[in-house]
Amino acid sequence: MPLVERRYFGLCPLRTSILINIVTISIIMEDIHDDDRLSLNDRIYISSKIYQLLHGHFAHWYGLSQDKFEEDYRTLIDDVTDTDDRYSFDMHMMEFLAKLRNGHTWFSDNWLNRNFNQAMPIEVVYDFGKWVIYRSAIGGIVPGMTIDNINGVTLEEYYASKRARISASSEREARSRFCEQFYLFPREFVLELDGRGHTVKRERASYFPKKSVEGYWLERGRVAIIKINQFSKATEEDAIGFVKEFFDAKRIIVDVRGNRGGSTPLDLIKILMDRPFGLWRESTPLNIGLFRFYADYVRQNRDKMTQAMQEKLSLAEVFSTTELSWAPEEVENSRKHFDGELFIITDRYCRSAGEDFVLPFKETGRAVVIGEATMGTSGQPYVFSFEDGIQAFIATKRVSFSDGSRFEGVGIHPDVSVMMTIEDISMGRDPLVEYCLDH
Repeated sequence: MPLVERRYFGLCPLRTSILINIVTISIIMEDIHDDDRLSLNDRIYISSKIYQLLHGHFAHWYGLSQDKFEEDYRTLIDDVTDTDDRYSFDMHMMEFLAKLRNGHTWFSDNWLNRNFNQAMPIEVVYDFGKWVIYRSAIGGIVPGMTIDNINGVTLEEYYASKRARISASSEREARSRFCEQFYLFPREFVLELDGRGHTVKRERASYFPKKSVEGYWLERGRVAIIKINQFSKATEEDAIGFVKEFFDAKRIIVDVRGNRGGSTPLDLIKILMDRPFGLWRESTPLNIGLFRFYADYVRQNRDKMTQAMQEKLSLAEVFSTTELSWAPEEVENSRKHFDGELFIITDRYCRSAGEDFVLPFKETGRAVVIGEATMGTSGQPYVFSFEDGIQAFIATKRVSFSDGSRFEGVGIHPDVSVMMTIEDISMGRDPLVEYCLDH
């Protein structure tokens, strides 16, 4: 299979996050073949190439077993050689990469997205141990309803049956991503809510279009809000435009709930900051052949080695996943900046570059961060493109807080925890915005 390799570096100052949005990926499609079969040569090449790339680029080995990884790869080879069905191959690849437990490492196939990734006419969130309708385009299904069953089984059971295919850095992230990965659901299914069945059909690319950025006065001349659903150069410029429009406000609220990431909005941060700031502490794999040899040798021959040899190579396994790490650089804020009160609203769906935005305000105390902890996923993926729209995304960077504490799978915790209840969803209330107005 001919291949096209693409490496993405230097996309914006300091650092860049890739927008994780499978629906978006499905739209940005090239001219691909609608072939639902893959040859044995293609299947072996793709899986083995991704295995090689993981060894050279993956930055999140901490806490993972190399032996288990090798076992998983052998299982993968057995699985992908067993059938030429493209859908099955894609699912096997997703399961293999999901075992690495990282939200910025995943498999994508434009063929799958085009044929199986039509959106759902409902938005579902997982809150308070329940799967809850957040938005609906179906008559009779309204926000606040809880889902009992899908095609006769509980949604919790259905989620458990699909969990292995979701790349995520935590169980919380996996539950948050579940209903965004539409290909995990049938094209048509029956949901039971409050004892009544409703047929759901996935037919469109989107049912709930959102503005990337919007801003308006909540109290004219005094309190304004800017809502940002994703970050790109264009959306950042629009957001900066709103900041300048609200420059004389007493308070600006920046709402990044549901922000899917994109490019780090450094200029937006600078104009909202009133002091110097830093971003993440970062690290990336530093592969040293001799260290890897020693580590593999110890792991494979421990029971045959003398005590003296074990002591001599006792640190070998520690160095099997060496990293290059650096502290955050101090960045100057804009000379002309907003110096009023600043509130930032977050939730579990705020991810990647959305978290880049929140971090400096949290660590410097410049803003009051309210809501719930962010998703907790980053990693600057290395993107390798195969023929026919197949791609592998591999996180090449691990970030942590400036004090070295863990971020991945943890997220940025708010200063003030405010949660929307199921009743809030039903009534269309927003207690987080209300908090920002009242305090």
